[in-house]
Amino acid sequence: MRDDEFVVVNCMFVFSRMLSAELALEKVLLKVRDAIKADIMIVAEHDANHNQSDFLLRFDASLKYYSSLFEGNRYTHEVELYFKYQISNLVACEGSNRVERHLTWAQWKSLLTRYGFSIVNLSAVGIDTENGILVIRGTEEKQPLFFISAWKTSTSPFK
Repeated sequence: MRDDEFVVVNCMFVFSRMLSAELALEKVLLKVRDAIKADIMIVAEHDANHNQSDFLLRFDASLKYYSSLFEGNRYTHEVELYFKYQISNLVACEGSNRVERHLTWAQWKSLLTRYGFSIVNLSAVGIDTENGILVIRGTEEKQPLFFISAWKTSTSPFK
């Protein structure tokens, strides 16, 4: 790699699916940090607490989240089918069969920080943000739905 090049790893909605497999996410984060030596890692995920083992808590959180997502929005049939799969997996599956395990922004921030990543403030590059990340909200009580964030390691040249 030349001195004027840098490595960006794009992780769009993939980390949450790794939570069901023991240590899968941890292995990927260590690989991004130590083997790939990414300068920047872009993370986009659902901003929701759908990883509880208690069915009723998970069902209630899912109902609020997806109600806010669908209220007032028109999606294509394909998008509706995608979310239909997510919803059924979140509420109907248990154990390793449940691969949809969304975390909140605060939970992701804690996890990524624990593995040596620090947030890159997106507002510094001209993106309108909340606390340095891009947040997409639904209609119901301004429910956060998704976030997009940028992360760096201690060796990254980015501030």
